[in-house]
Amino acid sequence: MFNADADWHMKQFNEGVVKFTDSLIASTSSEGEQIMVWEPKTLAPYEPIFENKFIPGANTLNVNSSNFVWACHAHKSIMNVWRWDKKEPLMRFPLREQLTCFKTAGHEFCAGGDKKGHLTLWAMESGEVLSDMESAHYMEISDLDLNGDMIITGGKDCKVKVWLISDLLSNDPLKQMCFAEFNEHTSEVTQVKFCSANTLRAFSASTDKQFKVYDIASKMCVKTILTQSSITKVIMDHSESNIYVACDNQNIYCYGLETINSVDPNQAMRSR
Repeated sequence: MFNADADWHMKQFNEGVVKFTDSLIASTSSEGEQIMVWEPKTLAPYEPIFENKFIPGANTLNVNSSNFVWACHAHKSIMNVWRWDKKEPLMRFPLREQLTCFKTAGHEFCAGGDKKGHLTLWAMESGEVLSDMESAHYMEISDLDLNGDMIITGGKDCKVKVWLISDLLSNDPLKQMCFAEFNEHTSEVTQVKFCSANTLRAFSASTDKQFKVYDIASKMCVKTILTQSSITKVIMDHSESNIYVACDNQNIYCYGLETINSVDPNQAMRSR
């Protein structure tokens, strides 16, 4: 359990975001204008990335495999891209809407969601809009993830959806539909993610106190973990055999993902 400074620590946990590759770690806060950068093996700090009056949105910070740092403004419809070792943005371009989430994948695609439920897919190298779904969700898209072939989105409408990138790139409106839709959550989805080891498995977390595992091929929810409080963040270990769930009750719980089917909240190991 957290100590007397729990409220402050949880606020920092929720508002700050850390992203990393094998050679770079970057973090930001929703209240600061700096992006902090470190070398991951020694945690030696590099010079921070700073732009006056540019506050990076916490759920839009990304570091891709080429160590370019991407971030959208927390309060404006602006996107910046930096080289980690340069102070000035490499690219700066306007967006149609302020993004609530943004992710990159490899060297080909990046995607973002906004408060109106729009899902947009861009070409990484040119910034060209490849697809623009105006009704992906009927409320704000709170999180998304890409795995190269698919996009998974979660929204304040309680829905989790999986999209085939090949369908989104099609000019046929009949094909530009989600591949799978999951409606098991009863409250806002706070996080979605593809499994690193299995591209046909995905996860979601929600303020309804549930963490879910999906089999995309069968379009089924195959596992549910019920926690003691609304889930704000989830992190999995490298083997994805254990998950660490941060909740609104100021606790972080650890669950063994492979050894359970449906978990009672009291079976978790609580961090202290």
